[in-house]
Amino acid sequence: KSRFTEMAGLAALCLALLPLAAAWSVRAPTSGPARYLGSQSFGASGSRVCMIEEIVAEPETPPAPSAFIEFITGIPEPVVPDVKLTRSRDGGTGVATFTFDNPTFLAAASAELGETTGMFLNDSEGVLRTSEVTATFVNGKPRIVKGVIVMRGPEEWDRFMRFMERYANQNGLGFSKA
Repeated sequence: KSRFTEMAGLAALCLALLPLAAAWSVRAPTSGPARYLGSQSFGASGSRVCMIEEIVAEPETPPAPSAFIEFITGIPEPVVPDVKLTRSRDGGTGVATFTFDNPTFLAAASAELGETTGMFLNDSEGVLRTSEVTATFVNGKPRIVKGVIVMRGPEEWDRFMRFMERYANQNGLGFSKA
């Protein structure tokens, strides 16, 4: 619908409601707070007055992810990595290798967003971080990024697995044994 058609529809609604009551209001069906669209009241001389205000809806903010990965603090990486896990037989140590193919933080425009100081795995429990991040160059440009998380002990392994469960659920990842 055009803006004119919408405003004409509201004006027709206002005219239809004039004889019904001394006061009325219309609210827009939005996902956010209700929007005030108009009112009717009696003027100083007893005549009915109808006012319509155009309301612009606020854009919806997507919900914050429950688990996400960052290379630049404050900017979640939308590219979902390939993740490989290894664990020692005694369960004393484990290694998770994240491989990102052409992650967005490598874009030239990301230089203004901040410095890449490592890989940060964020969830409701906090942040797991590593500075073991390497890039593989293809035709002179960075293309493949690998981040390695080393887990020492069963507590760190369990904490990492809780993060991965949240991250996998959010990004549709599955687990397959090698």
